[in-house]
Amino acid sequence: MRLPFLDFLRFFAAFSVMVMHIMVRGFPKDTYYAHSFGVWGDWLKYNYLAVNLFFIISGFVIFLTAQNRSVKQFCISRFLRLYPAYWLACTISFVVSYFYLQHIFHPTIIRYIANMTMLNGFFKIQFIDNVYWTLFVELKFYLLTLLVIYFKQLQNAEKILWIWLLLSLANYFIHNQIIQNIFITDYSSFFSSGAMLFIISNDNFKLNLKRVAFLILSFFLGFLNESTTLSFKTIQYGFEFSSLKLLLVLFAIYVCFIIAINYKISKHDSSKIFKVCQILGAVSYPLYLIHFNVSLAALNLFASDGSNRYFVAWCLIIFLPCVAYLIAKYFEEPLRNKLNKFFFIKHLS
Repeated sequence: MRLPFLDFLRFFAAFSVMVMHIMVRGFPKDTYYAHSFGVWGDWLKYNYLAVNLFFIISGFVIFLTAQNRSVKQFCISRFLRLYPAYWLACTISFVVSYFYLQHIFHPTIIRYIANMTMLNGFFKIQFIDNVYWTLFVELKFYLLTLLVIYFKQLQNAEKILWIWLLLSLANYFIHNQIIQNIFITDYSSFFSSGAMLFIISNDNFKLNLKRVAFLILSFFLGFLNESTTLSFKTIQYGFEFSSLKLLLVLFAIYVCFIIAINYKISKHDSSKIFKVCQILGAVSYPLYLIHFNVSLAALNLFASDGSNRYFVAWCLIIFLPCVAYLIAKYFEEPLRNKLNKFFFIKHLS
């Protein structure tokens, strides 16, 4: 069975983040681009929350992937999912920033090589592209999941998720940096709610008091963590952020996600919905990886005086998904297939 609307949500999240990074520019402390997009920036300012949608999706999908997998199988599946597109996107981002954004990011070959491993965050080496911080967060979640698989504790996943959530809630009040760094307590509510929703869906959507309480608590912890950043964002962006609107956007994200995982379709179904969603899902990851540096360079190159910034912005919004499709179709998929064969042959030998 496939979840086509989950693929659609992936694309929606990536597209939302891309549009925000293009149109929410020219704010008071933006040293990247000097010209504002006016009311568009105000309308799109909550798009940053789409990153949390990614984390919810990841929690669901990673627990799905972890089922009946060994540590080795889990690591290979995650490697094949993350690295092929990332290698090309990281190279594109480096080349663009090296030649066109040198004055902003000061990229170096050493940083590029470190970023190609995707492990640079663990060594406090700056990211080549600003959005790659989320990959660092994802890797931490993968490592925590890996421990659960290694110790064969997937059957106790609900208990483990409760411990993680309660630890994160406690850390909201005590602010222990070590706990925050190891257990990603700022974002754990989103990962854990996605994982719990997988457990519920895998159990024919059976609900009980504990599961409902978990989802409610994880939702409000996510809201609390996000609300603490609103005063900073108001200063940074020069826009007013509302706690009520934050709450409503997060609620809408959860509702859309729950609807998406309830709509199932056979993998043999040849319907247009299935095919379109599958393509959009494939495009989402490379789109997320390439959009930031490329769009920023384009705005600085072709709209440096701000006069035609709207034209450049809309061209980017159309152009970047097309580039992402080409990466997914003609680079990521073929390379992943070759690597998959390599690991399979190596496993047999």
